[in-house]
Amino acid sequence: VLTLRHDLYKHEEMEIFVPESKVLEAAALVRNALEIFAGDAVSVREPVASLLSAVGLLDELLGRRGTYVHHYPMLFRRVLPEDALISMAGSTKEAWFSFSLFTYRAPGKRQEFYELCSWCARAMHAVFGARLHWGKHYPQALDAQATARVHPSLEEFGRICRARDPNGVFRNDFTDRVLGAG
Repeated sequence: VLTLRHDLYKHEEMEIFVPESKVLEAAALVRNALEIFAGDAVSVREPVASLLSAVGLLDELLGRRGTYVHHYPMLFRRVLPEDALISMAGSTKEAWFSFSLFTYRAPGKRQEFYELCSWCARAMHAVFGARLHWGKHYPQALDAQATARVHPSLEEFGRICRARDPNGVFRNDFTDRVLGAG
C-alpha cells in the first residue's frame, strides 16, 4: 500500500530488534509501556516492573502516564542470524525479532511519539540489549557507546571504514554520533 502513492504517506518508524530468546519479555515490556503512555494502566505488571526498576526507568515510565496514545498496530518480524558486522542480526547465532513503532502524525506534531520512542529505545537497550535499525528513527538518547555494547563487531567495522574512507567522505553527524565514526 505504501508504494502505490508513497507521497500520501508521510510516516515515521522506529524499529527495535531483540534476540529471539527475549522476544516474549520484550513484547510484555512494550505492551506495558504503550498502556502506561496511553493512560490505560496505572501500574506495570511483574516481571516488567522489576526489570525497569533495575535499570532506573520505571519511575520515568509511570511519569509518562497519559501522554501519548499509540495509534498504529505493533508489527513484528523475525530476522535470521547473518554474518554482516553491524547488521541488526549480525555477529550472533540467534535470530532476532523487531518491534516497529509507526506514526502518521504530521512532522512537527510528533513530539509525544519521539518521547515514546526515546523511552522504549533506552529501556529495550538497557534490559534486552536491543539494537535499533540504522535507517529509521534513532533517538538521540543512544550514542556510540550504546551501539558498541550491543554490536560486538563495531570496532572491526570502524577499522574497515577508516581504511576504506580515510577522509570521511561517507561519514556524517549521524554516523559519528551512533557509530563513533568521527
